[in-house]
Amino acid sequence: MHLLLLLMVVIWGANYSLIKVVLRELPPPVFNALRLSIASVVFVAVLALTARTRPTRREWIQLAGLGFYGQFLYQLFFLNGMSRTSVANASLIIGLVPMVVALTNAALGLEKLSRPYWLGTAVSLVGMYFVVGLDAGVARASLVGDALTFAAVLAWSAYTVAAKPLLARHSAIVVSGWSITLGTLVYLPYAVPDVLTIDWRQISAGAWIGTTISALLSINLSYILWNRAVQMLGSSQTAIYSNLIPVAAVGTAAVWLHEPIDGFKAIGAALIIAGLVVATRFGNGSGAIPCEE
Repeated sequence: MHLLLLLMVVIWGANYSLIKVVLRELPPPVFNALRLSIASVVFVAVLALTARTRPTRREWIQLAGLGFYGQFLYQLFFLNGMSRTSVANASLIIGLVPMVVALTNAALGLEKLSRPYWLGTAVSLVGMYFVVGLDAGVARASLVGDALTFAAVLAWSAYTVAAKPLLARHSAIVVSGWSITLGTLVYLPYAVPDVLTIDWRQISAGAWIGTTISALLSINLSYILWNRAVQMLGSSQTAIYSNLIPVAAVGTAAVWLHEPIDGFKAIGAALIIAGLVVATRFGNGSGAIPCEE
């Protein structure tokens, strides 16, 4: 599972560079609407062929909640936050996800976390600062964007923690598929005004291919891996891996977009990896949950 989480990290890290290229042709709401729609169609088709049980009425409500704040609110806050603040600020704030998830679990008594976990999380957070924080800054113009990005952190953390009870009764595919599909239904009306302004004849085949790849890998595959990890390792152990995403993003951008990597980023990457090792090897709590399906 740890190796599969590393695969997920590479996918999500590379997705930043992919998005950067595709957004040259598609506005963010349109890009998101397209990839969420593609991912939802794939999920519904797979679920129709493989799901052995259907959620109860109460579980449908829970799944709708996951879709609302884990898809609609997260995408809404993240995109609007990114447009109003720097990439460095946004990346540093997103790095708070493991801390927020861990604090939520501790406050609700859902997972028992040891001192090594907290130490590893702190070391990883320091590494995040070296990777992206040195380029970050506090300015009045970016405060709204920073606040919206933090709201995205809260939405994603809520999704991660709230998915756990459903994952005890259903597979990662069921929880991921239905929550994303329901969240997409809420997101599409928000994107309609932008969709209607697009001259679709001007969209290149490369943009379509990039959007499809982003849907299949960063949503379909990666959400399944994330939720499966929550089942097996617990939400706190899973969330700590999100700190590796900026490292993968910086590495991918260096190779693909020829963006430079300085010594501070290398030090930060080493600290993030060290914190991850401490948190996962020595800070394991009782967060894993059995799945009935």
